[in-house]
Amino acid sequence: MTASTVESPKSAAKPGAPAHGPAAAHAVPRHRLPRLRADILDNTAAFDAAWYARTYPDAGLLGMEPRRHYLEHGCFLGRGVSAAAPRAGQCRRLATALKRPRRISYCIPVMNRPDDIRGTLRRNLHANAAWRDAIEFIVLFFDRDEETRDWIRREFAEDLADGYLRLLVSDRLDGWHFGKAKNAFRNIATGSVYSSLDGDNFVTAEETAAPSSSTTSAVVGATAAAGGSACRWRSTGRSATMNRSCRASTTRWT
Repeated sequence: MTASTVESPKSAAKPGAPAHGPAAAHAVPRHRLPRLRADILDNTAAFDAAWYARTYPDAGLLGMEPRRHYLEHGCFLGRGVSAAAPRAGQCRRLATALKRPRRISYCIPVMNRPDDIRGTLRRNLHANAAWRDAIEFIVLFFDRDEETRDWIRREFAEDLADGYLRLLVSDRLDGWHFGKAKNAFRNIATGSVYSSLDGDNFVTAEETAAPSSSTTSAVVGATAAAGGSACRWRSTGRSATMNRSCRASTTRWT
């Protein structure tokens, strides 16, 4: 599938603006980004662990499995990932996706409601494509719905390869628990602003482009498909727990 593209709305801030919108400074140290985004490597199926171990024996000398070594060292050293892409220039897209700072993380937990994500994902990606280098949509499954996950991999391969869309699977929950589902993103989201969305939520480019404030979190992407509410608050760090009383919620990590 070819990645969707749309022009940035005239009323919105332009991508790349230093003080407003999703291109502002990032809170996660750059060297930690690839490790937090290992799912990008897994979903592209580009990495050949056996080839990497043979080609770069220092991974074994350090006692590190090849995948981890590439995420923590190899991508910064410009190393290849397979016999088909043995040089840095041939896997530049992957390395860029792993290392590029993201301003906003739209986090979508999914459990036993495949129709919701099937009905909103394409529209959300299309509507916000002008910001694809500055934001990430993270879909985290808490069920065994391989059919929907395969659909995402098949229909949105380009977005997964760019890191604009991320797809992960968590342990199943015994029953739906809002707090546990939202908190599962704490060590996954890499944006300095976290926006929690239900599977049936839509987010517009205008919301994504909303300028942030130094004293209060900008509510970005907190629009529910029907009757949803938003809340805003300041967090005290990246380990802050998510508010369970809100259907759609946003915080900025400080």
